[in-house]
Amino acid sequence: MNTAMKSIPSTNQIQLDLSIEDTNLILEALGALPFAQVYTLIGRIQERARQQIADASEPRPAGADREHAA
Repeated sequence: MNTAMKSIPSTNQIQLDLSIEDTNLILEALGALPFAQVYTLIGRIQERARQQIADASEPRPAGADREHAA
């Protein structure tokens, strides 16, 4: 693993907003790296994607998008 990456505390996080195509491209690129270095990262990306796809496909109750009037 890159020593620069090791020095970043694991509590620091960023959130990325990527298209499915971009995410698949990243996963493809990670797949070219040694498995032992990337398998947990690939698993986290896949799990997060599954959660977001499932959340997006769940029906929302009527009016869920409307803001409550004060």
